[in-house]
Amino acid sequence: MKSFEIVEKITGGLIIGFLNGRMNAESVPCFEEWADHLIELGAERIIIDLSSLTYISSAGLRAVLTVAKELQKRRGLIICGLYGIVAEVFHVSGFMEILHIKNTAAEALAEL
Repeated sequence: MKSFEIVEKITGGLIIGFLNGRMNAESVPCFEEWADHLIELGAERIIIDLSSLTYISSAGLRAVLTVAKELQKRRGLIICGLYGIVAEVFHVSGFMEILHIKNTAAEALAEL
């Protein structure tokens, strides 16, 4: 079993990335490559669903923030599915206040 993977779903010009497993220094390059590819393609509406993420390190947080800053210019990024330790890390780091976050992918879809 992989320690980290991204399952992508495209629906009506909207991209949903379901992150699964552990996002740490080892797996961040996979996330960055995926996100950079979407940015290069000009993606404007992206949802990142973290509901299956079991862990996120400071490197993972940094990667999410970097992507969010780039996509903030296009106003089309929503993070959703924050639960357990991942939600706690987002709260403690202050990311809940600076990122666009919804509880579920359905809520995020309704907004985009």
